[in-house]
Amino acid sequence: MRNVKLLVEFDGTRYHGSQRQAEDKEPTVQGVMEKCLERLLGEKTPLVFSGRTDSGVHALGQVVNFKTTCPIPTERIPLAYSNLLPGDIRIISAEEVPLDFHARFSARGKTYQYLILQGRSVFWQHKAWQLEEKLDLEAMHEAAELLLGEHDFSSWRAQGCTASSPVRNLWQLSVEQRQIASHQLIAITASSTGFLYKMVRNIVGTLVAVGQGKLTVKDVEELLQKRDRTLAPPTAPACGLYLVKVDY
Repeated sequence: MRNVKLLVEFDGTRYHGSQRQAEDKEPTVQGVMEKCLERLLGEKTPLVFSGRTDSGVHALGQVVNFKTTCPIPTERIPLAYSNLLPGDIRIISAEEVPLDFHARFSARGKTYQYLILQGRSVFWQHKAWQLEEKLDLEAMHEAAELLLGEHDFSSWRAQGCTASSPVRNLWQLSVEQRQIASHQLIAITASSTGFLYKMVRNIVGTLVAVGQGKLTVKDVEELLQKRDRTLAPPTAPACGLYLVKVDY
């Protein structure tokens, strides 16, 4: 028996999230990947993901692992597996890891990035939140700094979250402007040991409201103190969110 760790990227546009669900919620990234893995290995093999992503969310560095007795060489897995997968899922790399490695429970932190396009473009239709109005980046950055560190993030905890505690340690929350060809983007990057359900998208919604002048930095400070999700702005669309990397 060996344990194989995979680094995976996928375009989540057409998927009902990463986690396998009921038949009426297909396709999911996990469901598609497990069907193709069965073809590769010749046996049904469950995949363990580092965490679930919602419908429409993308991944540049999702980590999964599986256990198998199949003798296929590890170095051959990325190409052989990718050839069986649809074009919007790709295996970047594969490595053999200790049997006790678990993609979810061994993780020590994650980094997400959210992209906002300042303007309109068909090329970013499913890859960024498109906003034509100019945002105040300085105010967004100031608001983001308030959320750094260990806090109760109840104001950005979505309904249905099953986490035992709303306290999280956010060690990075940056707001940066980027230029790609003629496209002007804002990249919001968040890193933590763990995130609440829809926490990143909820924080982005708040930072954008600050950038639009609908909230002040003082309002964000009050949201942090009041710990009430109903007082915070709406959740940002899923299309702009990317799981960038998982730390172990």
